[in-house]
Amino acid sequence: GGSNVNVVDYVTIASTGDAQDFGDALTVVGDGAGAASPTRMLAFAGNAPSKVNTIQYLTISNLGNAADFGDLVSARSQLSASSNAVRACSYGGQDANGRTDEIEFVAIATLGNALDFGDLSASRRITNGTSSPTRGVIAGGYEDPSSVNTMDYIEFGSLGNAIDFGN
Repeated sequence: GGSNVNVVDYVTIASTGDAQDFGDALTVVGDGAGAASPTRMLAFAGNAPSKVNTIQYLTISNLGNAADFGDLVSARSQLSASSNAVRACSYGGQDANGRTDEIEFVAIATLGNALDFGDLSASRRITNGTSSPTRGVIAGGYEDPSSVNTMDYIEFGSLGNAIDFGN
């Protein structure tokens, strides 16, 4: 409805039914990104109402409120993220200067601030992130004024710039 809320809901995938209350977000944020391991869910940055660099986390096995994980290097919104069981990466977005090509990462099992991973092939916002156990893929987005069909990938196990994956 145009307003952000701090509600965190969950569904039990193995059954039908409505979402249930999990807890509350630490802060109300919109235009952020999420990633998860089998144990933790992370929520990266966004607008609250201006751009923030916070990372929030939940322990998936326990209902409850989000807690502070650490911070991204820069405050951003309209970013995406993906992860494997060990590492979560955030991709691109928009910071105070406009679109960004930043890729940052955290080790999901330990609390702390994000570190620089590398760069996307171009500055993009509102991308889509997905992953396998070894790769993160970043697809689409906007290189204002138009959308693009670019796809990049990273290898979670090694730091470096994203590589062209195709269109």
